[in-house]
Amino acid sequence: VTSVFCRLICCRVVLLTQFGANFFSQLVASVSDLSKARVAAENVLSVLKEGAVDFDNLSEEGQRPKLEGTIKFKDVSFRYPTRPVVPILDKLHLEIRAGQSVALVGPSGSGKTSVMALIQRLYNATDGEVLMDKYNVRSINPAYLRRMVVSVGQEPTLFSFTIKENIAYGMMESEVTMEKIQEAAKIANIHDFIMSLPQV
Repeated sequence: VTSVFCRLICCRVVLLTQFGANFFSQLVASVSDLSKARVAAENVLSVLKEGAVDFDNLSEEGQRPKLEGTIKFKDVSFRYPTRPVVPILDKLHLEIRAGQSVALVGPSGSGKTSVMALIQRLYNATDGEVLMDKYNVRSINPAYLRRMVVSVGQEPTLFSFTIKENIAYGMMESEVTMEKIQEAAKIANIHDFIMSLPQV
């Protein structure tokens, strides 16, 4: 009887030890996950606490000047908010006159796309000024500015819409006319191609 009792106690000790080890390993994993979750929550809360910079995208505030298209970067420095320790642009001084063609060349990550994002005010410069004609882009209504400044990427995206809707994408509905769409197609040298497509 004693030997059977000893075996039962030994089995219980082994089982309890295994359960305890499993519990502690899960606890350690949970602590790591909780730590990551806390950091993520702090990041989200810090973004939510930040006030809107200048004008909101949907705001009616800001100037709507008639723009000729001269662009100036005056000692512009820029860092992405998500990577504040990595400088993307450092005291960039650049002037592009209206009608002038300029090529920005450089390796991936050198700031070419960032320049376009700053012109469209998808981001604000960390330091310095980005001017459109004589106006600081921060003073221009964002929605108006983005209708005036358009960038076409290396791999333009076509949406699952009609050609007309793709060309008019981003325009105010009240501004969309067939004449404007045809004019844009002619400027982009795709009007003849569109006309050659079967009419549905």
